[in-house]
Amino acid sequence: MHAALALLRGHCHSKLENRADAARSYKVSRQVSSVAPLVTPPSQAALAADPLCWEAFDALVGGQMLTPAEEAQLLAGLPWAPGDAWIGSLYRQQAGAHDPGADMPALVAELRTAVCAAGAGAAAGGLLQGNADVVAAHAAWTLERGDADGAYAMTAALLAREAHRAAVLPTHVAAAAQLGKRNELFALGHTLAGADTTSGVAWLAVGAYYLTIGQVLQARRFLAKATQVAPGFAPAWLAYGHAFAASDEADAALVAYRTAARLFPGSPAPLLALGQEYSRAGSLPLAQHFLAAASAASPHDPAPHHELGCVLLRERNPAGAQAEFETALRLAPQPLTPAWEPTLYCLGHALRQQGRWEAAETVYRATLGLIPRSAPTLVALAFTAQLRGDSLQAVELYHAALSLRPDDR
Repeated sequence: MHAALALLRGHCHSKLENRADAARSYKVSRQVSSVAPLVTPPSQAALAADPLCWEAFDALVGGQMLTPAEEAQLLAGLPWAPGDAWIGSLYRQQAGAHDPGADMPALVAELRTAVCAAGAGAAAGGLLQGNADVVAAHAAWTLERGDADGAYAMTAALLAREAHRAAVLPTHVAAAAQLGKRNELFALGHTLAGADTTSGVAWLAVGAYYLTIGQVLQARRFLAKATQVAPGFAPAWLAYGHAFAASDEADAALVAYRTAARLFPGSPAPLLALGQEYSRAGSLPLAQHFLAAASAASPHDPAPHHELGCVLLRERNPAGAQAEFETALRLAPQPLTPAWEPTLYCLGHALRQQGRWEAAETVYRATLGLIPRSAPTLVALAFTAQLRGDSLQAVELYHAALSLRPDDR
């Protein structure tokens, strides 16, 4: 009864967009514990009254109301009965979905081992590993790590088995949009909208389709509808902000990103988007503030370090930019994929601006290893060769770049 009342109280606070009180209602309280002081607010009793209250856990972790550090603290304080320890493993696996620094394969293996140890047998461990919630968390983590192809493969396989599984749809739409899968987004969006016009993820999919084909006004129309039918659906607000940013409407984009930041207080994504938009608008101190906040919210995420490096380059601080780019590359999944080509390319710029020609050339050539036919990288190599006095090599590299872009004057 305590858990049900606290959960209901949390849902009420969430509907009123009072996220702080909602989080307190879902979180651990010692009020209902036999060893707890009686001064703790009873509104925090949902998970303490019943650690098996999945709805409260999902609202906290799935709703990204807590930072990764706060999630770890929450999980460490949950009491488990001897036969329920495997649920703690499940909670840890779910909490790792939005933490790029988590070791998701190890968490999945731990979960399988815990289920087998609970007496359910190896077959049950294998079945749970293929559970929709487990796969959805693994896919979200994979996308956070920058592997859109891997995330899409997981979500597509899950949706083929369990059509319209709500937990995985936001990740599936995001991965499909990053990969430019227009036909898939078109079909998914219209199928979901036809089934339920009050679904925020349905209009998110439709809006993502129009974004991928470059029809920004249409995208904004459907993403606005997603935010209207589901005001608490933060991915729709993020995509809405992206649509405004794509049409250079910075003020509207910032409003959408701030709304997402309020709805997802534990997520670095809105803070990162705010930093990117302020950087694009030329407000570099504000950009640094939000990017630093994004990095603090998710210390293992390389993206804020990349953006901070770009801001420092614009502030003519190549040494500071070099440190940020190197941190981003150290945190990035190894081996590097073509998605990290911009970070290597910018690191080469930071080294070149410090007069470190040989180191810059080494980085530029590593960049060509990720994307071999890159005219901008060839131009950067040519300019570096020109700066160190090797005119012959510079001319050869400029010719190679022009062969790729003969109309680039």
